[in-house]
Amino acid sequence: VAFSSVQLVQARTFDYNHDNIDDLAALVNGFFIVRLGGTTWPLVSQPFFGKGGDYLGIGDLNADGWDDVVVGFQTGNSMFAFTRVPTGTMTTGSNFTGAAVNGELFVADLNGDNYGDILMSQVSGFGLLLSSAGTFNGISFFPPNARASAHLVIADLNGDGKKDAAVVDYQGGVIVHLGDGTGDFTYGKRFEESNLGESLAAVDYDGDGKVDLLPVFSGWIGLLKQR
Repeated sequence: VAFSSVQLVQARTFDYNHDNIDDLAALVNGFFIVRLGGTTWPLVSQPFFGKGGDYLGIGDLNADGWDDVVVGFQTGNSMFAFTRVPTGTMTTGSNFTGAAVNGELFVADLNGDNYGDILMSQVSGFGLLLSSAGTFNGISFFPPNARASAHLVIADLNGDGKKDAAVVDYQGGVIVHLGDGTGDFTYGKRFEESNLGESLAAVDYDGDGKVDLLPVFSGWIGLLKQR
């Protein structure tokens, strides 16, 4: 499929209408759009008030069973949340200030209340907007004196059933921060010997039921295996 005169910034797949078919959410030409699988034109087209979004995060922010979308901006210290409503449309929800995104944006429930929390990579470490039953109470940074990071993944990295965070710092090292299930994180370990810092993925590489990390640098893929 080809698009003419389109500046695609970032795209994510999710099931927008619960039909078990992947749909596309994308940042295009300063708009957030949703395109249903198999259709030609966007179902949803929402401008960013003259701004072009840089990063997408998808997850259920209000515990209604429908995925919502968060759009982050690298400049301007802001994010917008677009809330999916059962009538088939998306409405502009919260505008979060003081939360510039530097590389990745995720929505995940980190404190077990079924409401999505928002994590973003920052110039230093990563930031967290923790939701309490759908109410966000300001951004926290982990750790306060972290090195710059642009890549962030969320997964259970130590097998305790709680979501952890791994980031790539500016020197290419992979740092694991362990989550405690309440939305707090502690420093786990930095894998400096990896020196692999262009991208990062969390997958069960060998099928043993444990999530491993795959850092990438200059065309090479490393493996940090969970034991």
